[in-house]
Amino acid sequence: MLKVIVIENDNKMINIIKTLLRKLSISYNFDLNTTFYQKQTFELNQEIKDSENPKLYLISTEINSFLDGVSLAKTIREEDWDSEIIFYSQNKPDFFTIYQQVKKIFSFLLVNESFETNLEKNIVEIYKKKFDYQFFHIQNNNLEYTIYLKNILYITRDKEERKIIIKTLNLDLKINGSLTKILEQLDSRFIQTHRCCLANKDHIIKYDYGQNYFLLDTGEVVNLLSKNYRKK
Repeated sequence: MLKVIVIENDNKMINIIKTLLRKLSISYNFDLNTTFYQKQTFELNQEIKDSENPKLYLISTEINSFLDGVSLAKTIREEDWDSEIIFYSQNKPDFFTIYQQVKKIFSFLLVNESFETNLEKNIVEIYKKKFDYQFFHIQNNNLEYTIYLKNILYITRDKEERKIIIKTLNLDLKINGSLTKILEQLDSRFIQTHRCCLANKDHIIKYDYGQNYFLLDTGEVVNLLSKNYRKK
């Protein structure tokens, strides 16, 4: 889950951001927990102090006379170095000065320059790299495994042993089960590349349908690619 804290008091902008976050939740299957604040409240201060759970802060540089977005971001950084901060503005502020004051800002966005497109790209990048905690829970032969989906490279079936092999960044697991049942527990990043292979497309850097293989970002060549499962 990614907790998103939005600091904004303009109702039009609030609705734009709400709509975009709803779209991301549906399109990318993101688990987003969003809270909007129009002023610095006790609840907001408690959120900032909770530095154990990284967040994404979307902060308008033009909030109101009672709340300065830059000062608020400086307060966040005093408590929390890991959360991401995205500033956005109707006008073009002195971004360099803001950066010097706040440090470690993910991006600056202008509302009148492809705001929604750029914000979507930013959130997708942040979520996939830092806040992707979706996992696959397995119970097999009195053993339990919890594997983050982002760490799974591919899942295949061993015909001889009649086992499912889950290939991850750190280890290989052999379990009982079926690919069909496992696919039901995965998300949209997983695609079927062969009748006996499910692959994490986020780790695939090359598809060669002529030679029937795909290349992973780990350097491994997997000869489980069939034209029958090629998406048109």
